[in-house]
Amino acid sequence: MTAGRPRKPIEAHILSGTFRAHRHGDAGKTPKPLAGIPACPRHLGKVAKTMWRELVKTMGDTGVLTQADRNAMALYCSAYADWREASDELEKNSKVLTDSKTGREYRSPWCSILTEAVTRMRTFGSLLGLDPSARSRLQIEAGAKPAGVSARDRKQGLPPPDEATA
Repeated sequence: MTAGRPRKPIEAHILSGTFRAHRHGDAGKTPKPLAGIPACPRHLGKVAKTMWRELVKTMGDTGVLTQADRNAMALYCSAYADWREASDELEKNSKVLTDSKTGREYRSPWCSILTEAVTRMRTFGSLLGLDPSARSRLQIEAGAKPAGVSARDRKQGLPPPDEATA
């Protein structure tokens, strides 16, 4: 296990203006993820798919998303769906429950589910640049355009990139 912060990708150095060839090596030798907006996984539930479409609308025009972001986006959207479900359950029911046999009070399991979902949302949201701190580390060129929307996302009602920017 390595100590310290994880190595910053060369692309992040280039975007933030800190790339130095003598320090970071050849930028052309690093593997690049497939460009374009990733397709929404079929296994996501209704709430998670709605969040997926929101993320694509919000981040699709920035040129930051790649096919490699699919799993991180799926995990973020899944955590969002869990958070929404836990929030709804806690609004309907009390946060403190009582055991019918012993009369002891205990915390609702939905509280733990909500807390874990928030933690996962923070983790994957940061990876995707969804919080101010992560966004401040990214600098996108003004002319950067997304590679396109997949056929499956188009079926879900997402416009092609040229219509989304118009």
